[in-house]
Amino acid sequence: MGFPLWLTKLLAWFIISMTSLRLGANLFQYEPIRWVGKISPRPILFIHGDYDQYLPDFDDLYEAAKPPKELWRLPDAGHTTASQLYPEEHSRRVVEFFDRYLG
Repeated sequence: MGFPLWLTKLLAWFIISMTSLRLGANLFQYEPIRWVGKISPRPILFIHGDYDQYLPDFDDLYEAAKPPKELWRLPDAGHTTASQLYPEEHSRRVVEFFDRYLG
């Protein structure tokens, strides 16, 4: 998105730190399957590309999540490429998700 790398790293650290405090979990230790079920009853929108090299166990992660949850699966996308490959649909789906749960 054009942000400097130092700012992106700082923002990521801040978001992970605040979320860790709210959940009472150390999210710096990569254990998403262990923690995803604790997000409920907050809704989760999963956007997953089948070419995601960072999350090969996605199906297990999705199964471990509790409702409400939604999935948009992209057979031709990688990690974080949905918004680049399908910018209009990505925006529409994200906005609809927030409208549904925050509206």
